[in-house]
Amino acid sequence: MQRLTWGVLAAAVALNACQGVTEPQNAGTGMALLSFTAVTPTITMTDLGTLGGSQSAAKRISPSGVVVGYSYTAAGPKHAFLWRNGTMTDLGTLGGSYSEPYGVNALGQVVGVAQTPDKYPHAFLWDDGVMTDLGTLGGSLSYALAVNERGQVVGYSDYNPLSINTHAFLWQDGAMTDLGPFGHCCFAGASAINNRGQAVGSGPVGSGGTHAFLWQDGAMIDLGTLGGRLSTPAGVNGRGQVVGTSGVDLLTFHSHAFLWQDGAMTDLGTLGGSESEARAVNERGQIVGSSSTAEGQTHAVLWENGTMTDLGTLGGPLSRSAAVNDRGEVVGSSLTTDGQTHGFLWRDGAMIDLGTLGGSRSVAIAVNNLGQIVGESSTAGDLESHAVLWSIGPPSLSRNVAVSTTPP
Repeated sequence: MQRLTWGVLAAAVALNACQGVTEPQNAGTGMALLSFTAVTPTITMTDLGTLGGSQSAAKRISPSGVVVGYSYTAAGPKHAFLWRNGTMTDLGTLGGSYSEPYGVNALGQVVGVAQTPDKYPHAFLWDDGVMTDLGTLGGSLSYALAVNERGQVVGYSDYNPLSINTHAFLWQDGAMTDLGPFGHCCFAGASAINNRGQAVGSGPVGSGGTHAFLWQDGAMIDLGTLGGRLSTPAGVNGRGQVVGTSGVDLLTFHSHAFLWQDGAMTDLGTLGGSESEARAVNERGQIVGSSSTAEGQTHAVLWENGTMTDLGTLGGPLSRSAAVNDRGEVVGSSLTTDGQTHGFLWRDGAMIDLGTLGGSRSVAIAVNNLGQIVGESSTAGDLESHAVLWSIGPPSLSRNVAVSTTPP
């Protein structure tokens, strides 16, 4: 017999009542056979289609389930799309031939890059059916890479039409602000921003390397490295925790995942191999990425409170995490036992195969706090690849578990 708490028992009784299930009771012992053991949840995969071409991919999903991505059109070039309530909307361009999105917020505002009539790529903000050219810092090109819930946009732009050097920018309320070169001459850019307006990016430093930076209160903070010349941020949460990847010494190209907080960069280590990388951090401080193992494989991992958890694989030697929501649900992709690549959902200690649209490949890219997952999958024959949305239902419950029905 398995004895449950009264709260769990009540939940099981309620579920059975909702399902119209009546389980036999043993009146002499106060026992009941009730359904409660969780098994694999129901997974629904939705093919989001295309804008007329043969390929599309979903890149981001908003808290409410608005999906953005790109699709090739019937005419050829790829366009950014927004998918909501079963409808895919072509976001168009800035007068040129192509566009691609990189971020979406809870308001449904989309940012990315689109070609202008003079063939240059410019950062855009799409809001309520209108695509706005965010301009440049004085040069000919710009890219918008992220947007927060306040509508603040970050990215990079060249600042001189005669130079290819770039600076990070922050755009808000119709104005683009130059965040500076970050210590040296060229190729600085911002890649993520939290809802407090803290932005992260990277750029060259005087010592000859490239370092991650945190921009806040009008100043750039050099996050340094783990001992090598390079560090690159992957994300920043609302607590100001920055995660990314950094070289660990000057003699090799080995790099490790890092967490930067309160002025210090911490090496997150590996699963016994020489390499690891961080890809995302949620509001709880849970970090996901991948690490090499002592056996030479690469596995998806989750770091939490100083502990690294090996998320395993779908049977093959390789898996990588891509994103984590605030419920601790992790998504990514893994090789299977037969050598295919499938998207996965990891939760409650188990990696779940998300399957495909009939082909041999799928990739999960992003997940929101509703447990909705987006990415792409090949179709039957692997001739096309379409944007997909996975919806995860509640786990089903097994029956015939003996529990006590006598409250404490």
